[in-house]
Amino acid sequence: MDIEKLAKKPPNVFYEPEQFPGAICYAKELEGMSIMIFAHGKIVATGLKSRNLLEAGKRALADLARDLRH
Repeated sequence: MDIEKLAKKPPNVFYEPEQFPGAICYAKELEGMSIMIFAHGKIVATGLKSRNLLEAGKRALADLARDLRH
């Protein structure tokens, strides 16, 4: 996965390779949950406050994937 390309697309994705090896996605609709995306394809969601936010996380990941394809 091209994390550098991912970090350039949406304004809510941060990638500082000298600080952390993955990109971190923060989105308002995630209500404090963050999604960490690593170059090898592993994805970790942290800060989940309710199961209902899983759907918002899935949508955020789908949006990121769509951005990568364009």
